[in-house]
Amino acid sequence: MKKSVRMFLSGVLALSMFASQAAWAGYVPSNQAITTQQTEQYRSDIGSMLDREDIRTAMEVKGVNADEAKARIAMLSPAQVEELKTQLDTIPAGEGAVGAIIGALLIVFIILLFLDLLGETDAFDFDD
Repeated sequence: MKKSVRMFLSGVLALSMFASQAAWAGYVPSNQAITTQQTEQYRSDIGSMLDREDIRTAMEVKGVNADEAKARIAMLSPAQVEELKTQLDTIPAGEGAVGAIIGALLIVFIILLFLDLLGETDAFDFDD
């Protein structure tokens, strides 16, 4: 009985050795490995940006679900991910804020000057 169990187990082991798949190693160029790593970093950066609350809120206002956006980003090709990351990096942050601040200061100055000329305030000394 022990002999039949041993024969059965040895047969199963022999079949499993022949049925297993061999792993094939190959040459991977450095630039391909770097590109793959860079693409994953870009995907991670974009994903972390989508996790920000202000971005998530802005997307929901426009009717875009952040989780769906992440799923779509995961399906992009490496070239598309790189293009998206480049576009996001070139968007100027706070564009127009300096102009708005200068405009607001100019309006306040004009209002104070006008009120001072009418004699309502004494912000500027015109008596000299």
